[in-house]
Amino acid sequence: MFEKICDIIADQLDMEPEEITPQTRIMDDLGADRLDMFDMVTTMEDMFGVHIPDGSWEQIDTVQSLMNLLSEK
Repeated sequence: MFEKICDIIADQLDMEPEEITPQTRIMDDLGADRLDMFDMVTTMEDMFGVHIPDGSWEQIDTVQSLMNLLSEK
């Protein structure tokens, strides 16, 4: 799961997946904005076959918190 998430984030933010760790803060460290986050979460919902309720994705700060949220769904 981690590798797939890194690939999506890297593709969205035009960077290398190897630069991403579970502790990476998506907005602070990678410079993602709210639209980037929305697009990434939507892509991940489709890829993993889950639904993340509106507002839940706004509480994602690190890659690990994103993985945790996807695992819960």
